Amino acid sequence: MKKLTSFDKALLALYSIIMGIVALFVLFLVIAGNIPYYLQLLFKNPDQRLIVGIIVVLIFIASIRLLFTTIGGSGKRAAQALIEDNHLGQVRITLEALENLVKRVALQVTGVKEVVPKIIVTPDGLKLLLKVAVTPDIPIPQASLELQTSIKEKVKEVAGIELKETRILVNNITNEYKARVE
Repeated sequence: MKKLTSFDKALLALYSIIMGIVALFVLFLVIAGNIPYYLQLLFKNPDQRLIVGIIVVLIFIASIRLLFTTIGGSGKRAAQALIEDNHLGQVRITLEALENLVKRVALQVTGVKEVVPKIIVTPDGLKLLLKVAVTPDIPIPQASLELQTSIKEKVKEVAGIELKETRILVNNITNEYKARVE
């Protein structure tokens, strides 16, 4: 699913507010019974008023839900891995923090120019999918072995977590050298 931009969120919030106001207005008309002449066909008998009332309540609930979704974010917690659980409590690390660690370690390997890590939680443990771009002057099998070894060791050293599997996909061989700013 495509991520909503700020404009999309604002538009959705505005739509939700307008639909909520319209729904409340129609609900008020249904309840009060003071119906303008041009809407009397919709509310002629009690059954029609009940159906319109139910539909309007559902639209109102949907607009409130959309409004809170756009304003409040997804409400999901960041995916986490358990580092330690002892008598003092738990220590956790987000998968995003682990991915940042992996990225830093991978970029230190000679010939690796770009890294896109993705950590996946499985019943067996954590697995790492790594997309990399390398320079043409390095042997890919040796560089990938060095990547796998250094990443596994650093994640174990820093976070105390054993990666069960590290898969590497070389998705580009590039001559481009990006200038490092340190």
